[in-house]
Amino acid sequence: MTVDLLRTSVVLYNSMNTRDQPAAPTASLLKTVHICFAAEVNRTTTENLLSILADVANAKVKQVCLMISTSGGSIAEGITLYNILRAFPFLLVTHNIGNVDSIGNVIFLAGKKRYACPHSVFSFHSAGYEVAPHTRFEEGLLKNELRRLHDKNSIVSTIMQERTKLRRREIDQLFLEFASKDAVFAQSKGIIHSINDIIVPRASSVILVKR
Repeated sequence: MTVDLLRTSVVLYNSMNTRDQPAAPTASLLKTVHICFAAEVNRTTTENLLSILADVANAKVKQVCLMISTSGGSIAEGITLYNILRAFPFLLVTHNIGNVDSIGNVIFLAGKKRYACPHSVFSFHSAGYEVAPHTRFEEGLLKNELRRLHDKNSIVSTIMQERTKLRRREIDQLFLEFASKDAVFAQSKGIIHSINDIIVPRASSVILVKR
């Protein structure tokens, strides 16, 4: 990868202060826009990314390359992103540029074309929840929480089965083992289509999703 390929125009978005946000790329001249999502999946980052994507779609951009490295986060926000990403009219390419963990895998699988850098990692685990100190549990509450966890795992597992070559039994095992897998494994299971370094052409527009 040459230095010239790394000379890019970086546009910073900040969902916390819309007055400071620069305008999204207006030119329908742009065939491809690169968006870098290197953050936790939460309400703020989800809203920020969706705002950027809406502007890009309205600008009639033909292709979006979503560069992802995330530790995961909210399952609900991740499912929302997955569904909306697949609804946009542009061709979505997702590229693992570091670690795609937890619910980040579902977001990643929204891509029609999916790639990973040679030294990138995909990590998996089942749904869980945090408990405040001195929390009192009763049978009904525990049953309800267990049912919710099962439902979340089922949704994630179904998406992974639909978008990859993984079977339910394999997915369950990945969850139980808290497994981390390399790009070679990801390609063998259809999570990605090929292993490629990320290359941003010299004249490309790059949008960084701020946390």
